Amino acid sequence: METIRLCTGVEMPRIALGTWKSPAGQTGKAVKAAIQAGYRNIDCANDYANEAEIGQVLAELFQSGEVKREELFIQCKLWNSNHRKEHVKPDLMASLQDLQLDYVDSFVIHWPQACPS
Repeated sequence: METIRLCTGVEMPRIALGTWKSPAGQTGKAVKAAIQAGYRNIDCANDYANEAEIGQVLAELFQSGEVKREELFIQCKLWNSNHRKEHVKPDLMASLQDLQLDYVDSFVIHWPQACPS
């Protein structure tokens, strides 16, 4: 799969599987099928309320040896109500816990606008 080299030197696959509005019970199946088909970039956000399901599938795929963590590019996003300094780390830590990961490859602001928390 084609990649883009980021300014950090990290290679990011050009095509990602988005998980927004993916229904419960179907998200994990879609992520598993995408990874098995060759997708290596998975786009997540804790506001999508499906990161725990994605995390279960990732753990299964890592455990089975179908894919290694370092072969994937996982992105998650900071939600609009969590832009305050004291909210950023808890937001990221919630995503890491749900995704069952030690790190994500990209953590970005979901939308460049804040709203009340």
